[in-house]
Amino acid sequence: MVQDFKNITLAAFNHFEMSAFYRNGIMFAMFLHLVLSLALGTPWPGTDDLCYLNQAEKVVNGTYHFDESPKNQRIAIILPTYVAIGLFGKAPLTIALYPLLCSMISILMVMWFLKSNATTAILSGLLLACNITQITFARVLFPDVILALFIFASIYLVWNRKSGHWFRPTAAALLLVSGFFVKQLIVLVVPYLGFIVIKDLIKGEHVRFARIFILTLTISTASVVILVYNLTGDWFFLLNTIEANHNEVFASLDGLALWNRLTYEPLLFLSGLTGFWPLLILAAAGMMSKKESVQEGKLRELFLYLLLVFWLASTSIKSYSPVLLLDRMWMPLLIPLCGLAAIGFGKTLEFDVKKQIIVYVVFLLTAIRCMSEGSEGEAVFYMMIPLAILTSKRMLKKQFPAIDERFKLGLALPFFLLAIWFVWSNSLHLN
Repeated sequence: MVQDFKNITLAAFNHFEMSAFYRNGIMFAMFLHLVLSLALGTPWPGTDDLCYLNQAEKVVNGTYHFDESPKNQRIAIILPTYVAIGLFGKAPLTIALYPLLCSMISILMVMWFLKSNATTAILSGLLLACNITQITFARVLFPDVILALFIFASIYLVWNRKSGHWFRPTAAALLLVSGFFVKQLIVLVVPYLGFIVIKDLIKGEHVRFARIFILTLTISTASVVILVYNLTGDWFFLLNTIEANHNEVFASLDGLALWNRLTYEPLLFLSGLTGFWPLLILAAAGMMSKKESVQEGKLRELFLYLLLVFWLASTSIKSYSPVLLLDRMWMPLLIPLCGLAAIGFGKTLEFDVKKQIIVYVVFLLTAIRCMSEGSEGEAVFYMMIPLAILTSKRMLKKQFPAIDERFKLGLALPFFLLAIWFVWSNSLHLN
C-alpha cells in the first residue's frame, strides 16, 4: 500500500512538473468553482438537507438510531457533516462543506483522467466548474454531487486496474459500498463494473485485480447486511425500507405514465436543462466521428451506459420505479458529459461545413425555444456557443505556433458568462 501511494504521488508530481499550463489550469478551474459557489451563497437547510443536519446533530448528542428512513441511513453524508460541524461550528457553509469539497475533487478527477491532452483536460474542468447545476448543488447538503464523485471515482479505479496492485480494487469496492450510504442509486453502476471485472476473469486479464475487487465487495457487503440484521432483525431491511419509503411513494408508474417515461419524457427533461443540454449537443457532435483516444472511448461507454440506465432502469425490483426527472438526480452524468463535450468541441472545429451547420442549427433552435419561453438570458447563452465555435475555428486557422490548442478554451467563455449571470441573478447575498 505504501508503494502504491508512493507511485501515485510521484506520477502526479512528475506530471505537474511537466506542464505548468496544465497545473495552472487545474488550480484556476477549482478556484473558479469555489468562488462561484461561495458567491451564490449557501442557504440554511430547509428540506432534505435539514434531515441530514438533524441526523448529524443526533450523532453529536449521542441520540442517533438507525431507522427506516432512507435519509437516516445515509451515514456517508451524516458522519462527514457531523465532523464538519464539530470542527467548525454549525453554519450554512460548514454544513455544506462536504458536497463542495466533493465537487472540487470531481473537477480534479475529470481533468486528471484527460491529462494526455492538457487543453481538453482544462476545458472539461472549466465546463464542470461553470456548470450551473453543479454550482447549485455544490453548496447545499444534498447527496447528488457526492454520489457523482463516488461513482466516477470507483469506475476510474476499475478503468485503471493493474493486476499487481491491491489498493485500487480494494478502494473501488469500498467506494461502492460507502456510496450506497450516500445514496442507494449507486447500485445502478454495479452491472457496468461487474461486466468489466467478469470479462477480465473470462479473458484471464487483470485476474488479481478482479479477485480482490470481488472479495472486498463480497466481504464488505456481507458485513453491512449482518450489521443491519443485528440492528433491525430483518435481513432485507435496507431493501424493504427503500421500497416502502421511496419507490412506492415517489416513483411507481404504470399505464400511460409509464409509456411516457420510457419514451420521450427524459429527452424533454434534458433539453430543458441548461446544465445538461449544451453539453449533450457538443458530446453528440463529437460522437459523430470515430473515437480518437482510449479516454474518449471510456467516457463514451460510461456516459451511454448511465444515460441508458437513468432513462430506462427501475430502482425497484417490485414495480417499475424509474429515476426521477430532477436535475440533481441525473448529476452522475455530468462528469463524463463534460469530458465528452470538451472532446466534442475540438472535433467540431474540424468538421466540414455540413456537420457544423447541423450543430449551429440545434443551438439556434434551442435559443429560439428559450426566447419563446421568456428565458432571454439562456437564449443569448445558446447563441454564444456557435459564435465561440466560429471564433475558435477562425483563430486556429491563423496557426499561431505555440498557442493553437489553447484557443479551444474559448468555448468556456459562454459557460462562464452563464455562470456569472446565474450567480448574479440568484445570489443569496444580493437578494
